Amino acid sequence: HYMRYLNNGEYDEIDLKVSLISYSEDYNLNTFDCGIADYNNFLIYDAKKYIDLGISSVHLLIENGTDFVLGYIALLSDSFLLDSDEKELLGLDIPFNSVPALKIGKLATHMNRKEYHYGCYLLWQALGFV
Repeated sequence: HYMRYLNNGEYDEIDLKVSLISYSEDYNLNTFDCGIADYNNFLIYDAKKYIDLGISSVHLLIENGTDFVLGYIALLSDSFLLDSDEKELLGLDIPFNSVPALKIGKLATHMNRKEYHYGCYLLWQALGFV
C-alpha cells in the first residue's frame, strides 16, 4: 500500500467523522480487529496496564455517532543518545548527550474500514502531540 501521511485534504473530511480520545474502556474494544492478534490483544488486554504504569498514552480513533473503534495509537516518551562524533557530523552545538523523542509504540486501524487512510491520519495527529 502507498502511504500518504501528508495531509492531502482527506484529513479535513476525516475530522468531521471521527474523534481522537484518550483510551477508555467505555468503548467496545472487543470488536476491534486490525488483522494482527498481537495488536488486537494489546488494545483489549494491555493498553490499560501500560497507561496505569506510565509506560505510554493510548488514544482511540472513534467514529462519531456509532462509537466504533476505527483505530488506536500508543505514544511513549523516549530519548536517543548522541556521541560527540554524531553531534559534530550533524552540526549540533548542544551541551547534552541525549535528545528527547516521541515514539509510536503501536498504531493499528480496523481491517474492515478502509474508506479513509486512518493510519496516516493517526500519524498526522501524532505530530500534534509532538
